Amino acid sequence: MDEGRTSRRGQAGVAGVTTLETGSLQSATRDRMASVSEDLLERARETSSSEKGGPSPLKIESLDHIHIYAADPEESARFYQLHFEAKPVHRNANTSGDLRIFLALGGQILVIGSFPVGLAPASPPEAGDGAFSHGFGVAHFGLRVADVDAAIAELSASEVHILSQPVKEPSGLSYAYIAAPDGVVVELTQYEAPA
Repeated sequence: MDEGRTSRRGQAGVAGVTTLETGSLQSATRDRMASVSEDLLERARETSSSEKGGPSPLKIESLDHIHIYAADPEESARFYQLHFEAKPVHRNANTSGDLRIFLALGGQILVIGSFPVGLAPASPPEAGDGAFSHGFGVAHFGLRVADVDAAIAELSASEVHILSQPVKEPSGLSYAYIAAPDGVVVELTQYEAPA
């Protein structure tokens, strides 16, 4: 589902490298990362098949969706629409009559629904390393952006709670964490050619 991928901005020219060459380098790096990712997925499929003596009857085709329980589903949906250009694609009620809002976000589906009867939201604890200090297994979900620094600046100007400033790794990965509604941590990622 490459449709949801964002395009990368060109880097400032490096000594002896033109903008066109830099763009080609970025494109080649993205292609290489995609190739490595596909290779890892293929190896995982082969390992799964060989360990079980053949193809698994439980073949995972893709990540289907991420489901978030929200104190106010409409407000949470607006957050993802306003800050991440999520697009509403469907809404319905579950078997208990609770609202569910389906958003297209980065080529995936984000489902936002009311807390089920008997469950209630709580104030999130302190955050560290992309997760809240007291959680229930899901640390965060990541969204790839063209420019992490610019994204954090824009979100900060919109008074979104920033959990960490951008970290730039030697591998070319840059990332930062923000707090979304309902105790959800979102990681923003950016991939560039290693320095």
